[in-house]
Amino acid sequence: MNKKLIILGSDKISNLYEKKLYEYKDIIIARDVSANIKRVLKLFIKRSIKLDALIKISYANILRDKTKVDADIKKIRNNAEILDICKKENINRIILFRCALIIKPKLFNSKIQLVNIHCSDLPSYPGLGTIHRAIKNKDFEQNACAHIITNHIDGGEILHKMKYTLDSKKTYIENENLAYETGYKLLIKYLI
Repeated sequence: MNKKLIILGSDKISNLYEKKLYEYKDIIIARDVSANIKRVLKLFIKRSIKLDALIKISYANILRDKTKVDADIKKIRNNAEILDICKKENINRIILFRCALIIKPKLFNSKIQLVNIHCSDLPSYPGLGTIHRAIKNKDFEQNACAHIITNHIDGGEILHKMKYTLDSKKTYIENENLAYETGYKLLIKYLI
């Protein structure tokens, strides 16, 4: 039997959706634990994320309620650990949601579909801090996008888009929640 591997980030948003995913059959859920403060600082120094976006994202995460998660969930730090799960569990699709780990497609069997759920419009808003950038640009009409993972961050073929509209009258966290809820709905589309 073929299974799907869902790799979630290690933040409160991912924790919220992890609980909801357990109702689906034939999936394995893993948590990306590769991100840490050193990596965030490196991204900031490289200017992959701006200070104002980093502050808003961090503050929104502080405001979110904690959600209890499965302590026994598989933890992933690198591509080799993903490959190991794929071999053991007969995985035919890997779906990333809120995952910081850079996946190297050349390492994976071509029969395994690699999909990322990106919660802002592509190709306009790749990378990090994208909801913040969209609001700043007054680009309120957005899409969560499912795309094939390639060697270019958020640069693969777009498989599906799901519309949502940001609202300048709402707080950053309310807009971020809308974006991630839309991304989660798109994730579910790829599970059923």
